[in-house]
Amino acid sequence: MIQRILLTGLKAETLLGFLAALGTLRAFDKKHQGTRLSWQQSGSGWTAVLHIEPGDCTNAESVADQVCLELENSKASHPILAWERFLTKTFTDESGFFESAARAALTKEAAEDAEFAAMFTTQLPTTQGEALEHVDHPFRAARKDYYLGNLKSVIENTMREHIVRTIARPWDYLDAMANQSLRLDHGDDRRHAYQWHAPTEDPARQKVGCMLGANRLAIEAFPLFPCIPSSSGAMATGFTCESKTRTWISWPVWTAPCSLPVISALLNLAALIEHEPPTAILKHMGIAAVFRSRRLPVEKNKVFLPPVCVAS
Repeated sequence: MIQRILLTGLKAETLLGFLAALGTLRAFDKKHQGTRLSWQQSGSGWTAVLHIEPGDCTNAESVADQVCLELENSKASHPILAWERFLTKTFTDESGFFESAARAALTKEAAEDAEFAAMFTTQLPTTQGEALEHVDHPFRAARKDYYLGNLKSVIENTMREHIVRTIARPWDYLDAMANQSLRLDHGDDRRHAYQWHAPTEDPARQKVGCMLGANRLAIEAFPLFPCIPSSSGAMATGFTCESKTRTWISWPVWTAPCSLPVISALLNLAALIEHEPPTAILKHMGIAAVFRSRRLPVEKNKVFLPPVCVAS
């Protein structure tokens, strides 16, 4: 009999919570293939449920332990750190990187190392004005010169306690925000007009404001959102990119247990990004709700605004 484990901390109503749930599934599925994910409505919204074969994992904390073991395996040289080659001030042609990554993806042994290559396809040279540029994935919300440091800090600083607090507890945001937030949570919108301190001088950033474990798990969800460059920016799964100031991401909430391939297909549904998603059609597919968050540029950063439910 399949076992259902409620992941109390993972909620679909926030972008970071949704990505952390997908990252949890991807990390857990590497050793427990065939694991499925669904969403259960509770008094506090939609909560993630993991569906696994009976075994050592009996609760959310034991799931967190298994996930931590998998994350430790990539701590020394995570594929996401290949982003470094695209963050320099001068343009470099990285076509060779994509060719080798594409070839590696065809071999079983190297497939895991190449799985993040889809995140970087927007880095192919595109003409912006009169110069060639790399057009970044819309998930890069932190400013260019800080982003690599943020990625490294998130990967290096995340410990078991952070994963347990993310997966098995209501979120408390008691981790320091400075230099270890990927700015995927609407709580990262800390513009001057919204607070007493200037954002970079707020002493609270050094102590609280972030869920470090959620940021770490969100990284593992990135391969589910591949993208390609276009004349208006990056065209990524789930995103609507009309311009730099008119960019949204939409994501579904489903009630039936779904495997990673099925979830990948759901994320790519064209109906999700329609201005008014067809509720009746989506419900027939098992999608109970669709959430949407707008991404706005703020100085050299971007922020994701609080999500709204656009279909239920």
